[in-house]
Amino acid sequence: PYKYFIEKHDGDAMHPESAALLSRWLLLLADRGEKAALKQIRGEYKAYKKEKKTAEKSCAAIRRTDMGFITDDFMLKGKTAKILYHEYAENQPIIDYHCHLSPELIAKDYKFRNAYDLFLSGDHYKWRLMRAAGVDEKLITGDGDEYDKFAAFAGVVPLAIGNPMYHWTHLELKRYFDIDEPLCAGNARRVWDRIGEKLSDGRYSARGLIKMSGVETLCTTDDPADTLALHEQMKDFSVKVLPAF
Repeated sequence: PYKYFIEKHDGDAMHPESAALLSRWLLLLADRGEKAALKQIRGEYKAYKKEKKTAEKSCAAIRRTDMGFITDDFMLKGKTAKILYHEYAENQPIIDYHCHLSPELIAKDYKFRNAYDLFLSGDHYKWRLMRAAGVDEKLITGDGDEYDKFAAFAGVVPLAIGNPMYHWTHLELKRYFDIDEPLCAGNARRVWDRIGEKLSDGRYSARGLIKMSGVETLCTTDDPADTLALHEQMKDFSVKVLPAF
């Protein structure tokens, strides 16, 4: 198994999941002795390969279909749920009484540069996932290249299946950018480029995205001692933006 990982990566950056598994095996060898450790390592390696193969087949199956898992009935499991959502809730405006949106970005109608700037530059939930997966802080809040940061996030998204972060990420990609495939290391560059194309048309600014989302009112999270000067600059915005803390 050790030889497999070394030959496969051959000096390239190793996926955090692979690196964590390899580190665990090396610790087992040091702690339990070669004979006992190798027996456990072989079992874990076999399970690891099986899991990887299953995941690859699942992603390939989704890519081969015209419809991904984010459909109009996503998470609506029964007839009653579909009626309540589609006939009553779907077109209701959003009144967001707590969010992490920056008043400064809204006031200036900030234009996002790329996928990192939009999705990762201020999302501590995504940072938490990356840290849990062992990503170097340089590629989270450090001085790493912005594409490399996005690619690092894409590489750990498959590890979040079963976590709301997995659903949130793909809802963002589908609803705003019509990207309907599972985000992973293999398609990071393609997704990056498609988002970049959309961002270049000027509609995907801070205010533009808020209006696209059907927001009627939102409350920003402000410092209790804030002068609220930025809120004064938002009086011309069609969406009501209120301070809160």
